[in-house]
Amino acid sequence: MQTFPQPETPLSAQPQISKLNNFDLLRLICAFAVFVFHINTLTGEFESINRAIVLLSGSAVHIFFIMSGFLIFMSFERSKSLKEYTIKRVRRIYPAYCLIILLAAIGGVFISTLAWSQYFTDPALFRYLGFNLSFLNFGQLTLPGVFTENLKPIVNGSLWTIRSEVVYYALTPVFVYLYRRTNKLLVFSGVYLFSVVYTEGLRLVSHLTGDLLFYKLAIQFPGQLSYFICGAFLYYYIEFFRKHTNKFLLVAVPLYVVSFFLQIRPLQPICLAIIVFYIVFQLPYISGSISKFGDLSYGIYIFHYPLIQLLYPYFKANPYLAFGYATVLLLVTSYSCWHLIEKPFLSQKSHYRLRSG
Repeated sequence: MQTFPQPETPLSAQPQISKLNNFDLLRLICAFAVFVFHINTLTGEFESINRAIVLLSGSAVHIFFIMSGFLIFMSFERSKSLKEYTIKRVRRIYPAYCLIILLAAIGGVFISTLAWSQYFTDPALFRYLGFNLSFLNFGQLTLPGVFTENLKPIVNGSLWTIRSEVVYYALTPVFVYLYRRTNKLLVFSGVYLFSVVYTEGLRLVSHLTGDLLFYKLAIQFPGQLSYFICGAFLYYYIEFFRKHTNKFLLVAVPLYVVSFFLQIRPLQPICLAIIVFYIVFQLPYISGSISKFGDLSYGIYIFHYPLIQLLYPYFKANPYLAFGYATVLLLVTSYSCWHLIEKPFLSQKSHYRLRSG
């Protein structure tokens, strides 16, 4: 009887990944693209900029999931046990995540329309803390009296992707278990097909019924699973992609652009994964000059939404000046979060920590 697999595979059998890659650069670009995208959706400003980067901003979250699939499966395979793998995932994601939830909940009192006594006794505050600290953000998206004059009162609309990430962390050992008992390519293809059918099925139901709930369900964790599993596919078949990247790229780029604008979604994950692979491993190494400052992308991603909401009146009064202030504040906040919160919680051997020095 085969037991649940140990994460660690002999180093000689693991895919060889060059440390000179552009993961850090691509993560930073995508995080900033999401920042600009949300300025537009939350304030109505920078529509022209958003249109100019629509392909990037519309693909940024998907790129995150592809890179995550690659790196998470690599993390699992290089861990000595399920316990070590779990601890690494918790250390990487939860300290900064917990910080942003607590900062929003406590700091909200200073901008709430409610009195302090009302704010700290309002059940919505405790629901916000309970649901968000447990990654169930959809249970309470707002804080009492906070951002009520903004276009949207949501405190941090970016955190739904973190919930999906956590689910994928938990599923990774399951996928490894399945492919070791059967066939890797069969498992990955099945997961990809399931994700695509799930997403397109719910989108169709949403279109036919006019109920947006089905659309929201379509983009939740099973809907993004095709991108995550494509990242894992790149990891395990990295040598194959290295040999044929240029050929694949000639097909993937035009096909992705056409499928993006024509909304032919089933083709997008694998095409985008090939493009990501090329940027990360085939383009000249650029990330080194960025990595020395730390991995700021996670901080940018989880802090930008409430920062935009906080600066909403300034964006309406002077959008370009507000954009400058927001960018500086976001970089300072992300840099501080990395060095004071994220990095200290990582193990000394963490590749995130080693890359930043």
